Amino acid sequence: MQPYFYILQNIKTGNYYAGAKWAKNADPDKLLIEYKTSSSLVQAAIDDYIIRKIRTFNTPDEAIKYESRFLLKVDAVRNNKFDNMNYGNTPQQLGKKWYNNSIKSTLSYTCPEGYVEGRILNIANLGRYKKSDEHRKKISNSLQGNVPHNKGKKGLQKGTKVHVGKTWKLIEGKRVWMEKDNA
Repeated sequence: MQPYFYILQNIKTGNYYAGAKWAKNADPDKLLIEYKTSSSLVQAAIDDYIIRKIRTFNTPDEAIKYESRFLLKVDAVRNNKFDNMNYGNTPQQLGKKWYNNSIKSTLSYTCPEGYVEGRILNIANLGRYKKSDEHRKKISNSLQGNVPHNKGKKGLQKGTKVHVGKTWKLIEGKRVWMEKDNA
């Protein structure tokens, strides 16, 4: 067994799919031959995908953590350049189901009191956060060094306890906090 992380690319669309394999039969040499990912979207068009990257790990936990960090870092679910539908089968998600009380949804191992199984989806604003023009201007100014947009807000400035050992990078025009060893 050799746990691994991989990135595939669809040669027709240019989109990527990232995942990890850590089961007993994990073998990077069998990717796209015997193992064709867990994604039904990728499996349906498997001939259109090529391998872009494979990284091996010593333990399944290392592969799972790397996959989770990568998918969150590139925001693969909302990123139009990725065909991923979720942030991986991380231990935090395994076995959990969606429940709702007709007002909000929650992800849990057991159904909370007053909830029913299922998730409420707001199609109009699914996974999208719209920033006001004023907010965009503040961020733009702060990135150019003119005015810090988070001045006076506790816990948001670089160097506070929340961000000790972290740094941020610009990825597609967005600030993303990362561990310094991964930057």
